This record gives sequence, structure tokens and C-alpha cells, in this order.
Amino acid sequence: MKWLLHELPLKKPYLLTVAWLVSTAVGVAVDYVFDTRLDEPLHDEAVVSRPRLSWQHPAAITLDPGVPEYVSRKQSLPLFAQAAERVLNAGARAVFLDATLFESSPNMQYALCLDPAGSGVRWSDPNQVFNPLSPLRPETIGRFAMAPASPNVDLFTLFDLDTAIAIDPRQLFSEVRLYTRDNSQFSSNLRRAALHPTAATVRLAGEISPDRLGAILARRHDDVLCGDEFGQTLCRRLRYSSPAEHVHGNPAFPIYPISEFAGCGDAEPPHMEVLRDRVVILQMTSLEEISDVHITPMTTAFLGPRKLTHGSLILADVVEMFLADDQPRRPVVGIRILLIALSAFLGVIGVGFLKTVVALGVGLVGFALTAALGFWLPLVQLWPLVAATIAGVLGFVICLSFHMVLGTRQGLMMARYLPAPVRSMLLSPEKARALLNKKIQVVVVISDVKGYTTVTNLLKDPAMVFRLINEYFEETTVILQEKFQGWLETYIGDEVCFYWPITDPVQRRTQMALALEGALVQSELQRSFFRTLKDRYHRELDVETLEKIGSIIDAGIGISMGEVMMGNIGPNSGVQKFGILGDPLNLTSRIEGLTRFFNAEIIVTEELVDSARELGLKVRRLARVKAKGRLLDTDIFALGKTDDPRFNAEAVRQWDAFYRQVVETRDAEAACPEIFAKDAATLKTWLARGLLDPANQVWVITEK
Repeated sequence: MKWLLHELPLKKPYLLTVAWLVSTAVGVAVDYVFDTRLDEPLHDEAVVSRPRLSWQHPAAITLDPGVPEYVSRKQSLPLFAQAAERVLNAGARAVFLDATLFESSPNMQYALCLDPAGSGVRWSDPNQVFNPLSPLRPETIGRFAMAPASPNVDLFTLFDLDTAIAIDPRQLFSEVRLYTRDNSQFSSNLRRAALHPTAATVRLAGEISPDRLGAILARRHDDVLCGDEFGQTLCRRLRYSSPAEHVHGNPAFPIYPISEFAGCGDAEPPHMEVLRDRVVILQMTSLEEISDVHITPMTTAFLGPRKLTHGSLILADVVEMFLADDQPRRPVVGIRILLIALSAFLGVIGVGFLKTVVALGVGLVGFALTAALGFWLPLVQLWPLVAATIAGVLGFVICLSFHMVLGTRQGLMMARYLPAPVRSMLLSPEKARALLNKKIQVVVVISDVKGYTTVTNLLKDPAMVFRLINEYFEETTVILQEKFQGWLETYIGDEVCFYWPITDPVQRRTQMALALEGALVQSELQRSFFRTLKDRYHRELDVETLEKIGSIIDAGIGISMGEVMMGNIGPNSGVQKFGILGDPLNLTSRIEGLTRFFNAEIIVTEELVDSARELGLKVRRLARVKAKGRLLDTDIFALGKTDDPRFNAEAVRQWDAFYRQVVETRDAEAACPEIFAKDAATLKTWLARGLLDPANQVWVITEK
């Protein structure tokens, strides 16, 4: 599971809660303000995936090749009027002529009926005025409607006198009101139908079952406002059947040719039983023509048939939708809010606790599952995908911002608690691969305060001890990191440890030189700090205490070189520390402790002597020792500058003679330079304690 989880999870409940609430509120606001506008293209895919499978209430009659091409649209009006009269007499509930008449032409010759046995078309007398819709009688005209005609069209030029008198223009003309949504010039995709009482589809559905229609239209949960030249009106999302390209006798979608209903004679046309109790829509163009066609989701959706739909078929789909009550729906408000809140929650928790890539994957899966609901549920298809996505992304971004802010704080914390070279190494994959968990040669420098325990007893107040040590480290150790490029290993109480890794042979001299020169500078800073104690703390401490501390406190430095293991120290499942482990750490700590027994602030091992001399520094051999816990012995040397009297050539020669006499004859009474009286006293004590191995001339140190 570790590969899923964020290395630094955002365990801040109040921040997570704020991010979740803000994201949810924004998502809900987007859903409220834009409702389904932003989701229309996504909803189209879901809607076309479940096309209408049949018409139970409407039917369509369209122009077909049975009407000769030389018959114009206007000339064919009597054919459609005759078809309307026949289907109404056969039991159709209503007929709607989907055509707009722009002018009256009483002197035009019209096609009265189709006569396959004769010339094919029986025409009106060109010498007589003929009303093209005269086949419609007063008894049936109340169930006939058509698209609004042009104002200059006179009803008395369309119908017989008796029929024209019986007509109520408000009932005859019905508007075809289909909408993109806002009828934007940038979109011609018809997705909605008007619920206005004057809309043709509403009136046609009312002819089938006015009570049922009223109950269905009264439910306004999914209705939105649409606008056009008629103003604002409520409209409803459509469900479409697959676009038809030719007439057929499929009972599921009764679309018939006009030629079957406009024949001369009294023979009953076929399919009359199918049209009984249906509303019939007359289309004066053929399905093969690219005329009166519209762009719908069936045209634009990737999963749709990518075809245009004829206007009459859209009207039939609308009528069926009104009566079947199967329009695509939105989830209820509570479910939408719950979905948006869940999406925001996934975004917040995902980024808060999971790796970024995993959180993105979770978000994509959530989006896919929400989108799948529109394809899976038969009616509830208009899910707030964009609002939920915005909520999830906002939660993602807010928590990512929290991570960045906290990451900056953690970065500052890391900069404060993790040495710069270690940070640089861990943040560089190449350096990390080269150094992490590898054996490596290092130069180790350890410094410790002499008399620290006594000083803490004199100060008594832990806060004062804390201040003293921190100010001491501030003045004596920072320079090793900043100027001499030392890698800080650790602070332990009054002790500090630095090391200089040698990653290639070319670095060897440089790293040794930096360690030696850094140690000399550190030693000088230590002595300077101790000399100024009275001036620093005269307000906090009395003179007597300061004098006692000044007479006791001092510092020693040990330096050695060897192979260590560099890498992560600690359990894999817990907190780890980057550092080094190996014999050089133990040896350096031991020889630093020996500075208390010799007149030397800095003691180095033999591996560093040549490098010190190359730098023009002075060394003096102190002894050959086997430190506690080690199997091997080593020569240790005092390190200093040329102007230090302890490295006077004659004094060093006399010391060497004294040392040889002690280890060879075990006689510590020989003359020794006064400047090395402390060193001579140490050898006498060790000799008296039996620490000398005379065979190897090695001092075996049994304690630090």
C-alpha cells in the first residue's frame, strides 16, 4: 500500500474540512447557476445511447416518389388535405401539417389526387378558383392544425366557405417550437421542446390524453427556460429515435408515403388501423431530401448515428415523449449535492493522503463512473458531471496548495534540520544513487566541551545551559558548514561531529585539507568564545560563577580518517536519519577525549599527518595508542600552526627523546620540556596503571 500513499499525508482535519466545504459549495453553485448548460455535449452522448424504440401515439406521412417530381410543393397541398381528411375520418385523433404557407394562389392548378391508372395526377380546372385545402370538411377541421401561415394568406382562399367559417384561427395555427436552449447563434443543436400551450406538440399530445398530459407537464423538476422571438418559455429535454431516411411500414415507427393516402377513388388506404387513435404529422418533403432537416444530438454525438433528423420526426418524438413521460432527467437536488460533495471529498482526500498520480487516477475513475450512470440508468441521464468535476478538481487544487504551503514550511524545516550537502544529495537522484547506503572514505572531526558536566552544575538553570551551548555552537560550528563544506553528522549535548566524504581519489587531498583547516579555525573560535564568557553573561551570572566556568571550560578536537557506511539509519517503517556508521567515528571520539591528557587542543591520526605537512601545518607525535573498543593501534599527533611554541623544533625533539625513553625503558623520570609537563604526567600515570604494552610499545587505553 505504500506506493499508493503520500509520503507526507495532510493530517490536518480542519484544513481538509475547509477544502471539502469550499469545493462542495462551488460545485453546488455551478450546478445551480448553469444547471445542465455545461454538460450538454456529455449528456448528448448518454441520451443517444438510449434512442426511442417506438412510437405509441404519433405517426408521420411524408412526400414520396409516388408523387411525380413535376408536382410542386404548393401544388401538392390538396393531396395532403385529402390524406388528412381520410385519416381523421378513420379515427386519427388529430393531424398537423408541418408546412408554412407564405401566399395564397387561388388561380394555381393543383394536384387533386393521384391516379395511377390514368395520367398519374388528376388536376384542378385551371379556369376555376380552387381552394387547396378544400378536402377538409367542417366536421374534421377542429382536429386539424398547421404551422402559422404568412399574414397575407387568406383562409377563404385555402378552405371552402363553410369550413373557413367554422375555423378558429387560434386552434388552426400552432407554433413549432424547438430549442437549442438559448437559440444561440453558436449552436444549432435542437435539444428541447417548448411546453407552451400553443406549441403544436403540446396540442397534439393533448388530443390523445389531456389529463395525462396535464399531469406530466405539471412536473417541472427538469424544465428550464428557453428563449426565441416569442419570448421565454419553459422547455424540456428531448429523447430521440434514430433518424429515418425512407418511409417504411414498421409498426414501431409508422412513417407512410403520401401516395398511399391521396389516391383517386373511394378505396380505403392501407394502414388505417395503425393510425387509429394516433396523431398524424404531415411532412411536405420526402425523407430522401435534405430539406426541413435539423441538427440534433443524433447528428453531433460521437456515439450517435451522425445523421440529420427531419422536422416531422422530431415533432413525433416530442409528442411521444410528452405522453410516455420518458424525457432524460436530472437527479433530484439532494442526489446532485451528494454527488458533488462526494467528488469534492475524493479530490480532497485523494490529494491529502494519496500520491498525486494515484489521486488523479481516482478522480478519473470517479468521473468515468458518474458518466456511466447516464448510460446505465434508462431515464436519469443528466448528471452534473462538470459541476462534480469542478468540485473535485477544486478540492484537488486546494489540497495541493495546502501541500505546497506545508511543503514550503517542511522545506524550511528540512533546511533547518537537515544539512545542506545532505539535502542536495537526497534531492539529486544521481548523487543519491552514488552515495546512499554505500561504503565510503571520510575524514571525521569531533569536538567536545571539556568540563561540561561541571559547568551545567554551576549554571543550574537548564535554560541557561541551553543558551550557552547554542551560542557556543553558533559561533564555532557554522563556519565548518559554510566555509569548509563539512557535512554535519550530529549534535549530541556538547559534542558535535562533522565529516568530509571522499567520493573519488581526486577529492582526497581537498577534503583532508578542508577538514584540517576547518578544525584549526574551529579551535581558535572556541578559545575566543571561552575568553569572552565574562563579557557575554555578566548580567545573567555573578562574577564568581563566571570565573569558575572560565577556569574549567575548554574544548578538544579529534580528527581521523577511514571507511564508513553512509546512508539511512533507522527502521524502514519509522523515522530515519541520514548519517554514517563505522570505526572512524569511535576512534575520533576516543582521540578527542585524549586532548584532556595532553597539551593539545587538536589530535589527529597518522593518516592525516602528510596532508597537514603539505598545508604547512605542524604536528607532534604524542603516543601510539589502542583506543578502547579497537583491535588496531594508531599513532596520534597534536596539530597546530607554525607560530605555536608547542611545535618548536627543539622542544619537539626533546619530547620525542623523552617519549622513546618511557616506552623503551619504562622510565618516566627523564627530563622533559616544561611546556609538555602535562603530557609527561599523563605518561607517568598510564605507566603506573600498567597501560603500556612494552612488546609493541603501545598504550592500551581502557577508558575514554
